[in-house]
Amino acid sequence: MGCKIFRKELSKYPIYEVRKHNNQNDCWIIVGKYVYDVTTFLDIHPGSKKAILRHAGEICDHHLNFHSQKARDMLMEYKIGKIKNK
Repeated sequence: MGCKIFRKELSKYPIYEVRKHNNQNDCWIIVGKYVYDVTTFLDIHPGSKKAILRHAGEICDHHLNFHSQKARDMLMEYKIGKIKNK
């Protein structure tokens, strides 16, 4: 018999909910179809917390384009959900 791997289903958020999380005490971003809570990352972001806060609560796909693969991999640690389809 095989071993079953159980994955916690990600929460689903409408965009309007993500947009409410737009400050240094509560900072979410959208990349692709996923939502990330990057609040705890703000103080350790090499490009400064302001770089992220400018786009808090928004879709940030194009801002991630110039980041390294290592940085993209680190982002996975902050994934909290998916964007809810209409």
